Amino acid sequence: MFVPVSILNEFVEVKDPQYVAERLSISGTETSLRTFGIDAKGVKVGEILSIQKAQNLNLCKVFVGDSTVDIITSASNVYVGAKVPVALKGASLNGKLIEEKSFNGILSQGMMLSASELGLDDVEDGILILDDDVEVGADVVNLLDFGETILECEITPNRGDLLSVLGVAREISAITDEYLAFNIDLKEAPEIDLDIAIESYGCYKYVGALIKNTFVKGSKLWLKKALWKMGLKTISNVVDITNYTMMLLGQPLHAFDKDKIGDKILIRQARKGEKLTALDKKDYELDESIMVIADNRNPIALAGVIGGLHSAISYDTKNIFLESALFDPVFIRKASKNLKISTDASYRFERGVDINMAFKASLFALNLIEKEAGGMVVGCKEVVREELPPKKFFLPMNDYVRYTATAFDKEKISYIASKLGISNKPMRCGIEFETPSHRYYDIDSHVDLIEEIVRVIDFNNFEPQPLSLIPKPTDAKNTLFELKKKLTAIGLKEVINLSFDRIEDYEVLGLEAPSIEVKNPILPSFRFLRRYITPSMIRIAEQNIKKHIYDFAIFEISDVFKEDTLSTHICILLRGFKRIYPKTKWTLHHVKEIVKTINKEIFFGFSEYQFLHPYQQGSIKFGDKVIGFFGLLKSDILQDALICEFEIPPRDAKQKIKDVSKYPPVVRDVSLIMDIDFDVQKLILIIRDFFGSMLEDVVLFDFYKGEQIEEDKKSVGIRLSLRALDRSLEDEEVNVLMEKLLERLKDVGVKLRVV
Repeated sequence: MFVPVSILNEFVEVKDPQYVAERLSISGTETSLRTFGIDAKGVKVGEILSIQKAQNLNLCKVFVGDSTVDIITSASNVYVGAKVPVALKGASLNGKLIEEKSFNGILSQGMMLSASELGLDDVEDGILILDDDVEVGADVVNLLDFGETILECEITPNRGDLLSVLGVAREISAITDEYLAFNIDLKEAPEIDLDIAIESYGCYKYVGALIKNTFVKGSKLWLKKALWKMGLKTISNVVDITNYTMMLLGQPLHAFDKDKIGDKILIRQARKGEKLTALDKKDYELDESIMVIADNRNPIALAGVIGGLHSAISYDTKNIFLESALFDPVFIRKASKNLKISTDASYRFERGVDINMAFKASLFALNLIEKEAGGMVVGCKEVVREELPPKKFFLPMNDYVRYTATAFDKEKISYIASKLGISNKPMRCGIEFETPSHRYYDIDSHVDLIEEIVRVIDFNNFEPQPLSLIPKPTDAKNTLFELKKKLTAIGLKEVINLSFDRIEDYEVLGLEAPSIEVKNPILPSFRFLRRYITPSMIRIAEQNIKKHIYDFAIFEISDVFKEDTLSTHICILLRGFKRIYPKTKWTLHHVKEIVKTINKEIFFGFSEYQFLHPYQQGSIKFGDKVIGFFGLLKSDILQDALICEFEIPPRDAKQKIKDVSKYPPVVRDVSLIMDIDFDVQKLILIIRDFFGSMLEDVVLFDFYKGEQIEEDKKSVGIRLSLRALDRSLEDEEVNVLMEKLLERLKDVGVKLRVV
């Protein structure tokens, strides 16, 4: 937002622009200073005395105050009597010296300048024509206010009120305690009967006005300069007035050629298949989500975004229909995003305009059009679908003291609020206030008012204080940060994926599909919140393979989403070699070790996932609940890739204390014969269940398949470590238990191997 100091001074006195910029920055609106115009010297106002055609060029005699010179130009908009900027020999434009030049033997003693050559506009549109009353020979640099200070403000999304000179002036008035003069002459316009109807919920109020017999032409210099200083292009006097009003008051307006539209104005949602050619000369296909301004036949504008080309103002326009409206920011934001259009109008409507400015801005623009374009204001009509209710809040004294750690100065707070345009009423225990119309979409609670007061007072005026919170001991090992450190320490790398997934990936894997659909997805295919991390990890792994990265160990810790719950999952994917020398490949044993590292109370069971190898997979359990899975991926691309995913189980706030037996353990080695397909994990679960707490550890130490056993059998060596808390175990007692265990194992087809 570019705010010229000269225009700003009409509302509030700016004594020191540098100080004002610093105070604005401190209060939350980052502001810097810039200088208007280019570095130009020796440019004068000239008057064209005569024009002769010379080989498709115009040879003009131009009077520059103290002499008459011959200047050749190809511009077609010059005429006798026109006042134009002239750069004579020796003049400079941004360091470039102007010299006399010959064109086909004809000497040109200077050059007449266009707006683009003066750095005012980026469109080359003939010579810049100045007002008839400017003094010939005057310095153009002074005439165009080159060198004036401009405030360049970076406006945050919540401060739509600062997208106007009035809004910035109000802010400066509050932070510098200068008087705000909002004295805009608003000549009333008669109410007339216009056929206007609001059907869309995206429009709260609509003001239509009719002006007849206008004379559309180029704007006068004062209006052009104002728009140039604020970074806008000039088009015509009527369009420039609507833009000037928007920049001054923050209310976007739009002018239609009344003779090119029907008698009825309807604010409605577009119908599917409707199209509009906009002012940017692009064709837009509309749907029911887009709010439009329509006449009896077709849409004539995209509401709050851009007007239609067919109904645009031109130099032939005589009668004008002027629109000023209050639109819902959500509707405008949706249309702007869907159609990929961003305009000065949509930029303001999306952030919220003053809810009471539509009628005032319309009157202001009508007065200017009548003055500058010679039209006659017939009248206007305001149609209100819904009046937005006032927002009233109460600021308790205790809350102010608690948030600011300063005394509650009722009079000072009331004064600052008033300077910000916030009506308020000091009461016994606080202040009752009402959100002003220009901050309707921003101030929503008494906490917002506290923020306003604090930033106007200046954050630097508050003494920093240490936190008074009593520190509480925490179990650092129970944090996700510590878990990530632990995983990276053993050689894994963290990856981060977006939380959106394609439902097709779940169908391929056979996983339960996600059900929460995003209304505005980044990509149409990735429109669901993920239920598992696995599909994202597989996509990353496949991308690695395509880029010839074959060895990797990655993990992600993230939230996953179900219908009514949110939980934190961890997913680990391993492929290739864990180390190059000695060569060690990742195996399922490594997966289990990593899972146990995360939580020792986790154990493993059976699973039947279709995307995992049928004999190299399992479930991950915590207590009685299955929390995840692990296994070898069945994939042509990701051969030998191991994956596991599970919900990170909760850990008790109190550290569990495990009793340690003071008695020695009894160790037994046993060799067992079983079917070749029998899962050893199932064998270990049976043994754990049989011995219960007495079993301290069980380890697989041998595996054999060969001549001494049957072809469809295998031999497994198991080492059991037994220990009791209250006594030393006797050999006889352990022998009895082992016999009973072997009897239990016979029921599942497992027997003792006899050498």
